Amino acid sequence: MDVKILLRIGVPYLLSMLYLVQGIPPKLLSSLKNHFHASCLFILSSSDDLRNVEKLLKLQRHLFDEGIETAIMNISVATTHGNSIFCRHGRLLYVVDSLSETLTHLQRVKTSLPLTVPRWLLFLGQRSEEVTAQLAEGLKAPFDSEFLLAEVEDNGSVSLTEVYRVNSSLPLLSSRWGLWGEQTGLTVTGTGHVHSRRADLFGTTIRVAAGHDPPYDYLIKHTDGKRLNMEGYSSEVWKQLEMRLNFTTELYEANENEWGSIQEDGTWSGMIGMILNNKVDAGVNSFLVTPARASVIDFITPLVTSKAGVFIRIPGILDSRWGVFITSFDFALWITLVSVVISLSLFLYCFGSVLKHCKKLNENFVYNFHNVLLCMCGIFCAQGHWATPNEWSCRIVFWTAYFIAVIAAAAYSANFMACLAIRKVSLPFTSLEGLLRDGSYDFGVLAESGLLTIFQNSTDEIMRKIYTKLIKPKLDSLPKEYVQGFEKVCHKSRYAHMENYDTYLMYASSLPCEILTLPEASFQQHMGLIVSKTLPYRKLFKHT
Repeated sequence: MDVKILLRIGVPYLLSMLYLVQGIPPKLLSSLKNHFHASCLFILSSSDDLRNVEKLLKLQRHLFDEGIETAIMNISVATTHGNSIFCRHGRLLYVVDSLSETLTHLQRVKTSLPLTVPRWLLFLGQRSEEVTAQLAEGLKAPFDSEFLLAEVEDNGSVSLTEVYRVNSSLPLLSSRWGLWGEQTGLTVTGTGHVHSRRADLFGTTIRVAAGHDPPYDYLIKHTDGKRLNMEGYSSEVWKQLEMRLNFTTELYEANENEWGSIQEDGTWSGMIGMILNNKVDAGVNSFLVTPARASVIDFITPLVTSKAGVFIRIPGILDSRWGVFITSFDFALWITLVSVVISLSLFLYCFGSVLKHCKKLNENFVYNFHNVLLCMCGIFCAQGHWATPNEWSCRIVFWTAYFIAVIAAAAYSANFMACLAIRKVSLPFTSLEGLLRDGSYDFGVLAESGLLTIFQNSTDEIMRKIYTKLIKPKLDSLPKEYVQGFEKVCHKSRYAHMENYDTYLMYASSLPCEILTLPEASFQQHMGLIVSKTLPYRKLFKHT
């Protein structure tokens, strides 16, 4: 059958099985298909014998009757086009027709047909010590693969055994997974997640890189200059994994004490580069999760969630010394007070004009508008006046003016003291876009850090411009340590530095100046340990 035709077969989930054709019960496959939600099967045959082909076609018809999509292809095609064979919606199911061919097939196609992605079923027929010995010696079954061996019991039921190797130097391990019977169907006895059943690495050595990252992590060199030891938060997490999963650690010092960033030639530096060059298997420090990093290495489940922000030195006080006297009241309130003074002056002038016309005017008080306005202003400024009118109408205006003036003075005094006590800071900008538009500030991040990688690979236009204009020209002068970045903010008049907010809190009390974060230039970040994508135990670390 042509490979292009096989590629059209679709299944809802990925299940890959490998077994002997002779004696295979189709209902067993149906039970496994229901358990794993799979329906795609490839029969791989190395024989061109017509009787064998007839037998394969008969099995194929049985499988179609059970609702399992089935295709037949030659092993040589699978070894040649293994990477091109897939089920559109899920995993593949392979079938071969002899044990010797099975083991040979697994050796030949291990680079073209992946063993670690799918599940496999190897049908062995009747239980045999000779077959068991062949499997123990020849079957690789990597740690991160899922291999099931099916053996027929004396009563006709089929025993299902899960097998795997922790590493190539250790023997094949096995445990009972389930039992299938014609009448009873499939009974699964292997409980829990596959990684909970493989939580013992039997002392396997894992190579680890670590960097000196105070105050979070410390890399300690012994006096002989060769032995290393790590302490801190990340190392404690790793030691817990080491204790629970029973493995040992071979520790290496990080290149240039760097976490890793993309270089101009496309390679990675630091610990990420060490992993990609197969010098180590994992990095034990707090690595910022970024899309670029996640594309080349795997992160163990994030251990820390924090916020990164842009820090600048506090500029100056917004209001001038004399400006505080005006800003204690807003513009509308000042207009209201002026209107009240003018209104009261008009009332007093009108009353005085009427009384003068009636010849009942107190000669001690002059009721022209100029004097009346000065008198009202004096009342609101807490000043006295040279005479008090005897007429009740005029006195009521005076009492009203005094009452309003006292309330206004009390409110003004309270607001004035509040303005003196609270310092309002004038920010030159509030966001990364404003920083870029301002143009007078330098900008930096920690050298070889995850934040640098974010700016390098960001699809956001503002962040790309900041990297091109502000970061890239000064890559060599970026701070190497956390405290250097914050000290640079204090010592340079116009410098902005992006860093983890929790890190800032650790150094805030010891800095020689006051700094703050921009309100619109922060984002959440996640950090965790890293492992190689080729490490067979990476999913186990995530699960633990």
